[in-house]
Amino acid sequence: MAAPTNPETVAASRRKVINSAPKFNTLRFNTAFTESAVIVITHTISGKRSGRGGSMGRWETRCRRMMGVVAGLVLGMLYGSPQAHADVSATWQRAYVSIPGHIFGGRPILGKWRDTLVQRGLQRIPDGTDMAAIIFLHGCSGIAREEEAARLMFMEAGYATFFPDSFARARRRSNCSLEEHRTSLAPEAHSYRVEEIRYALEQVRGLPWIDQSRVFVMGFSEGGMAVANYPGNGLAGLVITGWHCQGRPPNIGIKSDVTVPVLAILGGEDPWYAAKRGEHCGQVFNGRPDATSLVLPGNGHAIVNSPILKNAERAKDAIISFLENH
Repeated sequence: MAAPTNPETVAASRRKVINSAPKFNTLRFNTAFTESAVIVITHTISGKRSGRGGSMGRWETRCRRMMGVVAGLVLGMLYGSPQAHADVSATWQRAYVSIPGHIFGGRPILGKWRDTLVQRGLQRIPDGTDMAAIIFLHGCSGIAREEEAARLMFMEAGYATFFPDSFARARRRSNCSLEEHRTSLAPEAHSYRVEEIRYALEQVRGLPWIDQSRVFVMGFSEGGMAVANYPGNGLAGLVITGWHCQGRPPNIGIKSDVTVPVLAILGGEDPWYAAKRGEHCGQVFNGRPDATSLVLPGNGHAIVNSPILKNAERAKDAIISFLENH
């Protein structure tokens, strides 16, 4: 069929394309506050969503919408392709694995999942071994000091721990600037992280030496947001650290069923969330019967690796107690 040549028809077609363009919201995690005590909240607190104020001219509106089209095309080509999502398997192959040996009377197993020595060690785990497992989602800068502190904590406590490496993905961009405390630099990271949880759970569900009734998912910072956004059920519990559960839509609240137990821990002086003083996950538990929000007074972003030793110990005690009781 020939393309329309009538100017009015062409203009109407162009308006339809422009007006149907997607809109992209910038996500900013700017919240910080001071608290002096442990907060346990299991009721719903409603919040307000601010609407868009003011008005824009017709041409400015069209330009913004067209920019959305261009941005969507670019992100779709670079990060939304089937190839980009297929490499989620790489995050598991390069996942860091920590298996405490004293649970099955052998040597501890440490390394990346794909390592030959790790695979040999896993094959030597005796039949009948039944240990709890934790899938840990790292922060926006990758596996670093906070994750290493968590690994040591879980090894000592006897938990098998898996740390998928999100940066194993091809062309994976960092979503943050540590120096400027800025985030949302790579918005595609949010969907990546939830996908990584799903994939890691599929792998753990196939391990015969894991107690499938005691599989937990924990995340720090960007990883904590991914845990809060994960809609799946059937987990023994969720542990959210370094995230306040109150970003911009859709990054608000906790997406799993209300029956899934939750522990959330946040620093009272976290510089990443300086714009929303006093907000934390406990305010959006929405009637969860088994949920705890712990705010560490005077604490920054690091939780189990906090330089305030009493806060680090307090957080570790809360996490281990949560795991042991679920």
